[in-house]
Amino acid sequence: MSEAIVEFIPPDLNRTLILDVGCAKGYVGHQIRIKKMGDPIILGLDIWVPYIKHIKNVHVSYARIYNDLIIADAICMPFREHVFNLLIASELLEHLSREDGFRLLNELERICKNRIITSTPSRFFEQGEVDSNPYQRHLSLWKEEDLIKLGYEVKIIYVKQPRVSEIVDKIRLFFRLPRSLGVMVAWKTL
Repeated sequence: MSEAIVEFIPPDLNRTLILDVGCAKGYVGHQIRIKKMGDPIILGLDIWVPYIKHIKNVHVSYARIYNDLIIADAICMPFREHVFNLLIASELLEHLSREDGFRLLNELERICKNRIITSTPSRFFEQGEVDSNPYQRHLSLWKEEDLIKLGYEVKIIYVKQPRVSEIVDKIRLFFRLPRSLGVMVAWKTL
């Protein structure tokens, strides 16, 4: 999922102030560091303290992903208005109620001055706690129309695993199976 998001980020990020909202274990930040040019300032924000500790202490290779890490609730972030050049909220909306999801999107627009990129699964699937983190539960489904109405451009990306996908596609011809799970990526330029 993090690799799909990075494709929507400009190639040269020199002097770009980025906030990775809901950074979890730092996958998106890591992808930015290895795939993009320039020397951006990247901050990671997450509500789950063990993820922040994980980034700081466990993975030596991740030690230089973020310039700083912040523990905070994404729907009420401690930043002034229009501070960040780029905001990324990857795989976060589905973990919030619809009401809180709309609050998050408003908060992103409040603190961003250039571009917001968000993503969420293309269909709902049950997910409970992951890594003993209660915030990892899936609580809502988001559709293209939800984000288009708010001024976002939207693209659904299906990540295929070649051999498995070919077999599933052939079986799908005979049985009514749900479509593959995709990632809905939405971006908005302010």
